[in-house]
Amino acid sequence: MPATAAALVLLAQATGTTESAPWWGVPVVAGTFLIIGGVLGHQFNKRQEDRKAERALSERYMDQRLEHCSNLLEEARAVKETLGEAGVWPAEATPSSKVSEKVTVARDLIRGACKRAMSSYSSITLIAPETLRKPARSVVVGMMYARILSTSQQARDTQKSLSAAIQQFEAAGRKHFGAGEQEAPKPVTDEPAEEQGELTRFRRWLAWWNETL
Repeated sequence: MPATAAALVLLAQATGTTESAPWWGVPVVAGTFLIIGGVLGHQFNKRQEDRKAERALSERYMDQRLEHCSNLLEEARAVKETLGEAGVWPAEATPSSKVSEKVTVARDLIRGACKRAMSSYSSITLIAPETLRKPARSVVVGMMYARILSTSQQARDTQKSLSAAIQQFEAAGRKHFGAGEQEAPKPVTDEPAEEQGELTRFRRWLAWWNETL
């Protein structure tokens, strides 16, 4: 064997460029990476779909909470206003002074409002957090107590306590739904900031000049 050929054989053996690697190695490696990529892609897509489903479910629950909380507030406000009706209540009735017709109508309205409010409250207890359930419970308790009133003084006291419970529930609802107090919008003007400053100084000078005249 010539020296040049022998040197080439030794170089090929040293660098591994001979036929030590099988011909099917490259396809196998490529197929392996393809399978791994497919599995990872499937897992990624599944996770994205799960997150999307969770967001959709959370938004649906949020809409339902808003609806039931709004209904409960509406019925509670109606009861609060109804308690302000003046008249003779059952415990104050006498042979010469019967229960006022306004009071009779008010008590019927209170019973109907409480029945509807309980339906909304039952849903709130299932899908709302404790931060909403607790103030909602106070509102419902005040409404239920309004069903058994017998004197005008009790009606006034219940109206005050129910009003406080409504305010607490409203505050909890605004916090939960992200509807906090918003700042008043600033006046919009097309004038640049520098021109606005100059205009303000000019107006101040003009006001001072008018005062000195």
